[in-house]
Order: sequence, then structure tokens, then C-alpha cells
Amino acid sequence: MNDEWNEQTNITDGAVSGYTPKGYIFELKSNRKIILGRKRFVIGRAPGCDLVLDDDSISRIHCAIHDNYSSFILEDMDSSNGTFINDLRIKKKILHSGDSFKIGDQGFSFHLFDNDPK
Repeated sequence: MNDEWNEQTNITDGAVSGYTPKGYIFELKSNRKIILGRKRFVIGRAPGCDLVLDDDSISRIHCAIHDNYSSFILEDMDSSNGTFINDLRIKKKILHSGDSFKIGDQGFSFHLFDNDPK
């Protein structure tokens, strides 16, 4: 699998025009890579989320990943079951490439394209 960004890379519907993705999350349960195609990428059960997960352990609007130009920030959106980075419950925290995070019963890892192992 090629982890490099290019024009053929699938971007989540509703991507901001002119935004070049710099990272992705890897969903552990399904073994799928999800490109962070927006500056503010929202995860939850609600149909309007960028990543919709059909899982009762996840709130309708559970968390958001923000591209803050110099860093990515994971923010819990007052979810019922919390958001965890490397097993620590967070409200808002900087994500580092390789960090594991959990929302409800779903596990993910965060990666930057330019820091991918070759």
C-alpha cells in the first residue's frame, strides 16, 4: 500500500477546496486507512460526520481532529464514553505520528504522511 499523498488519493467527501491532507488515521478493527481530508475532521455516529461509525459506544459527535498547521489536535466533543490517547483520557491534546487513540470501543492510530516508515 502506498502511503504517499497524490492526486489519486481518495479524500473524504466534503473536503475543503485547496486543502492538502497531511495525515491519516488507521482503524484497527477494519484495517482501513482513512485520509484526514479536512482541516476539522469529525468522528461520530451522526450522518453529517466525516467518519460515521455505527457503534453504540460512540457518541453522535464524539471527537474532532484539527489540523492546526504545525500540529494535529484531537478534541473530545463532550462524548459519553470519552476519548483516549495512549490509554489516557483527554479533552484536547496534540497528536503525534504513531499515537494510538480510542473512542468508545474503536481503536485507531494516527500517522503523518512524511513520517511514514518506508
